[in-house]
Amino acid sequence: MRWAVSRQKSLVVVADESGVVAFVVVHVERGGVGYVVTLDVAEEWRGKGIASELMQRVEGEAREAGCAEMVLHVSTGNAGAISFYERIGYLRTGIAKAFYGVGGDGWVYRKTLEGQPES
Repeated sequence: MRWAVSRQKSLVVVADESGVVAFVVVHVERGGVGYVVTLDVAEEWRGKGIASELMQRVEGEAREAGCAEMVLHVSTGNAGAISFYERIGYLRTGIAKAFYGVGGDGWVYRKTLEGQPES
């Protein structure tokens, strides 16, 4: 995790309610792509809209960094995350076999960022 947040082209957004309750890490990749490395919300804070707010904020930061789209992977067995990402506009575009190791396939999701700044 330390490597993920220390990369030069990382965007990190944290929700802090008297302590870290959620965070998202996005890498700005070549070709104008923001890659969501991780999104985590403490269990007791789930269902309160924090993940949606964090994603909205980091998508804005990615757009400002020149990204035209966001990409992420979700475990094929993570129904909650699949539902969340689809609800906020991500489209399933493929599958990455063994992305999470042996037997751990991941769905590939993408979202076009509206209002991407002109180059």
